[in-house]
Amino acid sequence: MRTASNFAVFSTGLLRSCSLAVLGVVLGASLASPAAAQTSEDQYKLALRSYFLGVREYNLVTFGDFTRANGATGTDTWGAVAVGGNFDFAMTTLVNESKYSPRDTVLPDGTYRSRASDPEVLINGELVPRVGGGSFELGNLGDKSFAINPAKNNSRFFWDSSQSRYTYGTPENRGAYFVAASNPETAWTTATNNLARDGWSIDAMNPVMNRTQDLLRAHAQTGVTITPDGDANNLKGNVSVASGSIGYWNISTSSLDDYKVLTFDVPSNSVLVVNLSANGGDVIPSSLQTAVLNGSESRILWNISMTPSSNQSYASTLTFEGSSLVFWGSVLAPDVDIVGNRIIQGQVLANSFALGNNELHMAYFQPTMDLVIPEPATCAAIAGGLALAFAVWRKRRGATQDVAA
Repeated sequence: MRTASNFAVFSTGLLRSCSLAVLGVVLGASLASPAAAQTSEDQYKLALRSYFLGVREYNLVTFGDFTRANGATGTDTWGAVAVGGNFDFAMTTLVNESKYSPRDTVLPDGTYRSRASDPEVLINGELVPRVGGGSFELGNLGDKSFAINPAKNNSRFFWDSSQSRYTYGTPENRGAYFVAASNPETAWTTATNNLARDGWSIDAMNPVMNRTQDLLRAHAQTGVTITPDGDANNLKGNVSVASGSIGYWNISTSSLDDYKVLTFDVPSNSVLVVNLSANGGDVIPSSLQTAVLNGSESRILWNISMTPSSNQSYASTLTFEGSSLVFWGSVLAPDVDIVGNRIIQGQVLANSFALGNNELHMAYFQPTMDLVIPEPATCAAIAGGLALAFAVWRKRRGATQDVAA
C-alpha cells in the first residue's frame, strides 16, 4: 500500500525528473482547456521533452507490429528496437548497436533519459516467422539485451539440442529459428524474464505520445524560413531556423510533393518541428530528395498526423519511397503505419513499421536541452497540481476508512 510519505517521495521524484507520466497529465490538461489556443510556449517545450524522454535511446518504437513489407529485401536496422506488437523475424534483422554505444543523456536540470539498462530488442507481442523459415539473429548482442513476452512465445518454440537453438514449433515453419550471441538457451530464459523496464512501457507511452502530437501540431507556423529556388518543374526549398529558437513548419504531403529538393539548416542551438499532415495511402515520393547541413538531422522532428482512408488496405499507411535516398530527421507518428522503402536517418515512433527495400539508420533526436526545459513557473504549476491531487486522494482515503470503521 502506498503511504502518505511514499506518495510525497513519489511526487517529488516525478517533479525532479518531469517524467513521462507527469508530462502526459500536463499535456492532456493543455489540450482539454478551452484556452488551448493560448497554450504557453513552455507547454510546447514539454511536448518536445516528452518525445525526447519517450523514445529513450531506441531507434524504433512501434505500438503495433514491426514487419517486412511483402517482397522486400531490407534487412539491417541500426540501433535498438522496442516493438509493442508482433515481430516478423523472417527479415533476419540485425540490431547493430555497436555503431552507437549505449549512453545516458543528461539534461541541464540533472534528469536524464537512459538506455544503458534497456534491452536492445524488446518485443511485447509474438516472434512471427514466415512460412518456409527464416532466422532471428541477435548478432553481437549480449544475452540480456533481448526481452520478449513469455505468455505469447514460450509455447511456440522448442529447444533443439542438436542445433543448440530454439526452433519454431510447427511443421510448416521448422526452418525458422532463434539464435543468440553466446548461449541461446540461457538467452531465451533471460529474455522472458527481462520485459519490465524501469517504469517505462510501450503501453504507457501510447496516450502520452498522442497528446504530444496533438499539442505540437496545434502550433502555428512560426520561426522558420522557406526560401524557394528553381522553377515549378524543379522546385527546391531551403528550410532554415533562426539561432536559439524552435521553428514550426506546417505542411501537407500534397504540398511536399511540389518540391524536388529540400535542404534543412537547423543551428546547433535550435529545433525544427515539421507538422506534416497526411492522408491514408499517401507517399513521400522518390522524386523528393532531402539534405541537411551541419548535422541538422539530430534537431529535426517530423510530427506526422494521419487522416485515415476509408480503404482499409491502406487506411493509415504512409510510404517512404526512394530506395537510394535518405529521409533526414526523427519521426513522431503514433497513428501512422509506415512503410520504409527509403533510409530514415533518425529515431522513429510509429503505430507500425514495415521495413521495405532498405535499412533503418540511426540519428538521435538531440535538441539543445535549454529549448525543451520549461520555465520554473510551469514546473510550479505541475507541483501545485500534484499537491491538489494528493490532498483529494488523502481526503477520500480518510472518508473511505471512516465508512469501513
